[in-house]
This record gives sequence, structure tokens and C-alpha cells, in this order.
Amino acid sequence: MQLSAWWESRAVPRSTAFKLVRIAGIEPGKVRVDGSRSPVSFLSQQQVGALDALHARLQQGATLAQLEGALAPLRHPEPSQDTEPTPLPEEEDAMAQDALSRLKAGRLALTTGLPLTTAEVSWLLGARPGGPVVTRGRVVARKHGRNCWTLEPS
Repeated sequence: MQLSAWWESRAVPRSTAFKLVRIAGIEPGKVRVDGSRSPVSFLSQQQVGALDALHARLQQGATLAQLEGALAPLRHPEPSQDTEPTPLPEEEDAMAQDALSRLKAGRLALTTGLPLTTAEVSWLLGARPGGPVVTRGRVVARKHGRNCWTLEPS
């Protein structure tokens, strides 16, 4: 069945029909039709059934947001295993070197009191500072002017 024929036969607005297709996670097939310059979207019988079920829930008073929220876990199930893959040995070395350089640079910034840029403070603290005085761990970053920071121990 053509997607356009589906929304016309159900008296569903075109925009709502496309939202329902997206919510259902349907990928309509494309078929060339006489009289059309580009391929036309076609639905399989199973896809028509899924759209009819969503349309029925809309008719019963559900909103598109509710339908999307109810079907999101079905389309994107939570992974059953750890999402953080174990780093490769060379990645572990790079991560360790990065952490060591941050520690050395942080110690040097604390002892010298040298003014730092916002980007440098972000790298040292591991987060962009959000106010004039930011405490992260046992380090306080103080803003002295535009793009001018110093670090001190807390």
C-alpha cells in the first residue's frame, strides 16, 4: 500500500503520518510508479498493521509524545553489557600519559600562580568552569578577568 494512500484512507494529516512512521521505526520501501518523477513510499502489510495500531492509540486520546515515549525502549533497547569497552593497551598508555601531563601541569600552575586561559583551566580541571570561582576536587580556580584564571589549593 502506498504511504499516501494509507494516510488518506485513515484521514490522518500528512505530517502526523510521517511522525507515526518515525515513531514506529518504519522504513517504507521505495517503488517507481507511472506518472511520478521519483520513487513513491510503499508499506508492507506488517508496516500497515503497526501504523494502524498507533493510529488507533491516537484515536483513543494518546499524544504523539506519549506514543514516542512508550516505543522508545522497544526501538533502542538498553545494552545488556558494559557500554565502556576495555581500552586497548596502547589506549591505556595514552590515557595514563594524558593524566600524568595534567597532574604535572596542574602542580606547576598551583605553585607558580601563572595566569591561565579558560581552555587551559578546562583541560586541567577536566570540566569547563561555570562561574567566577570553581572548586573541583581540592583545586579552586578563580577568574580575574576575561580569559584569565589562577589555580590555588582549597
